[in-house]
Amino acid sequence: MIKEDTIFRKTSERERSNATFRFLGRGFVLWSFAFLLSACAKSKTAPKTGFYYWKTQFELTAPERNVLDSLNAQLLYVRIFDVDWDFNRGEAIPKGTQSNIPDFPPGVDVVPAIYVTNRTFLQTKQVDSLAQKISDYSRRIIKDWTVRPSKLQLDVDWTAGTKDKYFEFIRNMKAMGVFDKISVTIRLHQYKYPKQTGIPPADEGVLMCYNTGKITDWHTQNSIATPKEVNKYLQNTKTYPLELGIALPIFSWTVIFRDSSFYKIVSDGDLSWQKDSVHYRQLSPTRYVVTSNTFLKGHYLYEGDLLRYEMVREEDLLTIAQFLRQSSGKGYKDVLFYHLAEENLKRLGANKLQAVVDELGHE
Repeated sequence: MIKEDTIFRKTSERERSNATFRFLGRGFVLWSFAFLLSACAKSKTAPKTGFYYWKTQFELTAPERNVLDSLNAQLLYVRIFDVDWDFNRGEAIPKGTQSNIPDFPPGVDVVPAIYVTNRTFLQTKQVDSLAQKISDYSRRIIKDWTVRPSKLQLDVDWTAGTKDKYFEFIRNMKAMGVFDKISVTIRLHQYKYPKQTGIPPADEGVLMCYNTGKITDWHTQNSIATPKEVNKYLQNTKTYPLELGIALPIFSWTVIFRDSSFYKIVSDGDLSWQKDSVHYRQLSPTRYVVTSNTFLKGHYLYEGDLLRYEMVREEDLLTIAQFLRQSSGKGYKDVLFYHLAEENLKRLGANKLQAVVDELGHE
């Protein structure tokens, strides 16, 4: 048996020097190669950051532009119109059309987004005609834009009853050739159960990580999202066939209950009403009762109405981001926040949002 120390003792000084040089040289090359591979891998997997913009008139405020700059945001998904079924006319019609020529910030890729109600697909019988009308209308809207979008996103919460029509609609939209790529939104239940809901024939998708709770139930903790509810949809899932980005909620709203039943949702901005002890009494950190008739953002409230204020806290967003990172085998191409509005940035500024992006970018 030859001992290693015997071999080293028989090696001459020059041989030892050459051997050391060769060893260090190979080590340096291997280390450099590994470093480059690591750097390349990180640069390929680092997600782009962006926002949804869901107002009918595109006008960025100074704080909104500042947060885009601070986060080095590269994407803006801009809602250009909705499509709903008009039962009186017996046809699908556009609603809430983007009403101005947007002044987009430089260096940002703009993706037009169209929300189509599920009942539109339940009612329509001519999917090819619907695709033609929506393609033509979207072309008219973007023709005067200073940017030329290459991608369109379709936002549809399809069901088993509309799956075939919706998927045919996507294929028709791709065939129109107005956009190079078609992106679709994927709800968490569609991500969790792809065999039942099907895989849309799109080029890519965005996983919408919110609206996880039963909004009509007064006892629901937070219908927008909680880490526990989101994680239920991420457990025991296989790699989704479409390349995905993710969308995280930064909005808030107040859910109103009347006579023990769900009544309506009021989007929040000014939360000064929460300090109004004349018309409201706080029941818990997020729940209130109306003590005398009043208005809330133009909505008339009666004494006895119940209110549940909902938003997703920074620490919950970080936990959701951690769950998403741990459950994904190939990462996410984009990290999007829904939605860009000054009132949302008052709670979650650039530093807090960057922390969420960083969490998703960890190895």
